[in-house]
Amino acid sequence: MQVNAPYYFQKNKNETQEITFLTSTTPIMVKDKRMALVTLQDITDLKRAEEELKRIHRIYRETIENAKGVP
Repeated sequence: MQVNAPYYFQKNKNETQEITFLTSTTPIMVKDKRMALVTLQDITDLKRAEEELKRIHRIYRETIENAKGVP
């Protein structure tokens, strides 16, 4: 199972930082015992880039739509 979830870390008493991890959990067997292998991948930069791309796309789309009425 994979989950894309934000986590919040207190950098100092005045600042909290959001970091987004792709979390994956896989059941495994180790010496006949059931365990879970958990991996975390920091995808914070990817999520920020996606949000910026969405923002730019929205601005571009609005600009084109508004330009249609200009002679």
